[in-house]
Amino acid sequence: MSTDDRPETLEFWPFVASAWNTWYPEISIELAYVTNKSFDDPEVKHMAKFGNVHIFRPTDSDQTRINFLTEMCKFILSSMIGDGSICLMTNINSFPMNREGYSKSTEPVTNERVLILNN
Repeated sequence: MSTDDRPETLEFWPFVASAWNTWYPEISIELAYVTNKSFDDPEVKHMAKFGNVHIFRPTDSDQTRINFLTEMCKFILSSMIGDGSICLMTNINSFPMNREGYSKSTEPVTNERVLILNN
């Protein structure tokens, strides 16, 4: 998943990550976070309680460019993991509704692949 500092997306992280952790305790939840904050920031430390937070720094403050960068960071992050697993990319506001639905989506996918589930 990915987000920037906009509250309308950032506030989803604890809830969505908790839902993924509940339905899929065996997977790692990864967040590409576009921000100028550091890992020592209290908010970032709090976010790290729900999953792995990867900070990407924006190069300017143009919100249109930050929005684009935030979306692209999901792809960048998936290529960085490289542990031979399936990487499922989803939006930060996508709650896993049930384990069976996502399991059926990933069954035909071989390891070392990226699976993008979207509307």
